Amino acid sequence: MRALLLLPLLTLGVRLVGYQRVRGCLAWTLPLIPPTVYSCRDASAEIAQAMMIGRLVNGAARGGLFRANCLSRSLLVWWLLGRQGIVSEVVIGAQVEQGEFRAHAWVQCQQRVVNDRPDVAERFHPFTLPARLRRLA
Repeated sequence: MRALLLLPLLTLGVRLVGYQRVRGCLAWTLPLIPPTVYSCRDASAEIAQAMMIGRLVNGAARGGLFRANCLSRSLLVWWLLGRQGIVSEVVIGAQVEQGEFRAHAWVQCQQRVVNDRPDVAERFHPFTLPARLRRLA
C-alpha cells in the first residue's frame, strides 16, 4: 500500500527537482543504526527481506494506476530497505544497443540484485560516480 502511494510522488519529485535532491530528502528520514548492528544480522534473511520488498514494489508499480519508472521504483526499494536498517544501493547503468542509448536503475544489497533480473549488471554497465557524489549514494 505504501508503494502505491509513494511511487507517484517519487516519480514527480525526481522529474521536478532531480534524483539527488529526492534521495537526500529521503535519506534524512532513515534511522541511524550503528555499524555494529549490521554485523549481528543474518545475511540470508536480510537478502530474502530485500528481495521480497523489491517484488512488492515492482508489483505495486505494475498493478497500480500509475506506471513508475525503474529509477523511482529503485529509489523506493532503497528507502524501504533503509527504513528497516538494511543497507543497499541504487545502481544506475547504461547500454548502447543498435545505436540507441538506454539507462536503467536497480537496487543491490550485499552485491545481489533485489528488484530486477540477476543478470541486469551484465546487460547494463553500471556508472561509476564521481568522488563528490559517492558519499551521497
